[in-house]
Amino acid sequence: MLLLKNIDILNCKKGIEKNLNIAIKDGIIIDISNSVKDEFSDFEAIDCSGLLAVPSFVDIHTHLREPGFEYKETIASGANAAKAGGFTDICCMANTFPVVDNESIVKEIISKGKSTDINIYPIAAITKGLEGNTLTEFGHLIDAGAVAFSDDGVDIENSFLMKTAFEYASFFNVPIFCHCEDRELADRGVMNDGIYSTLSGLRGIPSISEEISVFRNIKIAQYCNAPIHICHVSTKGSVDIIRKAKEYFDKLTCETCPHYLTLTDRDVFKSNYNTNYKMNPPLRSEKDRDELINALCEGIVDSISTDHAPHAEHEKMKEFEYAPFGIIGLETAFPVLYSLVLENKISLNKLIEKMSLSPAKILNIKKDELQENSIANITVVNLSLEKVYKKEDIVSKSKNSPFIGKKFKGWPVITICNGKIVYKNLTDKKD
Repeated sequence: MLLLKNIDILNCKKGIEKNLNIAIKDGIIIDISNSVKDEFSDFEAIDCSGLLAVPSFVDIHTHLREPGFEYKETIASGANAAKAGGFTDICCMANTFPVVDNESIVKEIISKGKSTDINIYPIAAITKGLEGNTLTEFGHLIDAGAVAFSDDGVDIENSFLMKTAFEYASFFNVPIFCHCEDRELADRGVMNDGIYSTLSGLRGIPSISEEISVFRNIKIAQYCNAPIHICHVSTKGSVDIIRKAKEYFDKLTCETCPHYLTLTDRDVFKSNYNTNYKMNPPLRSEKDRDELINALCEGIVDSISTDHAPHAEHEKMKEFEYAPFGIIGLETAFPVLYSLVLENKISLNKLIEKMSLSPAKILNIKKDELQENSIANITVVNLSLEKVYKKEDIVSKSKNSPFIGKKFKGWPVITICNGKIVYKNLTDKKD
């Protein structure tokens, strides 16, 4: 039994209500009111003056690395990073070793996820071994607990095979999450193709390598009347394609990530070949970034995911060309994105919607505004807390973040999942 006293509450549609009390019992919000009722006298009370309660965050695109790459991250350590970032629901991708392409691995992930005190949902592979040759057993994997299918990290080049996958997705009414990349066009590139790749002397990845695949996959999904989710959208051209497609196809959703909304290829150039700025798709141009922000506000981009991709330090400590793609992002997602609110580029209401209610809707995860009789999945943020993101404070096993050493304002301080406090840090002071 828990009582959050003197707290502000954000409703994505209505805005912020000031100085309320939230009573929680048996995992449910049982009362929200201006006064503390006598019946709550024996509840554990936390003074939340100056703090804001929002619907807890949902990340439908993470990499937890287990099984097989536990030296980078485990289900437990990834869950701890998620809690610190205000997430109560995360979906993990299939590119583990062995690949999540059979029922036993799906069940293993679900079993280990139960001990983390947050909700972890496995996304299964589209093809066996992520090899792009043979489809997995969709029905059996769904029965085991898979919530979607993706060969994330690899685009399936065989269009007939992709069509067959979408036919199964239509039959089972589960989305396929598409990593959109024409590998021939990408041509072993390592950053965005443009002026800064030329100045850096690094091989570029053209925007059309993403956009052509976005178009192809949407057209196949439309033909099959199947739900499709486009992962980590990074270019203006992709936004234009998705905007047009949504005029006639209502089973299309997409996401972008905090780094594509706040960083550009110029940051790669300025970083002096810092491999923590290397991700796939790569950081694009300022024009692309601005269009992604506009599309997010417009509703063309449905959700924000972290694409949390841990790598060990020795793997990232290589020449830029040879280091793996990917960065971590669970712990910094909200403060990084809140910088856009402070710059008046997006409203706080819209940001919370894109981090919570919208991604939950894509996968039918139960998620409500904070109201009486709803499940108590709550993130409490301190919007005035300003601090530097330090390497020694990172919860994730891996430390590959371009945001290390940067100062951000607005941090999660309490995470509540199913009525239980799973993360609390009220000791931080304003730097």
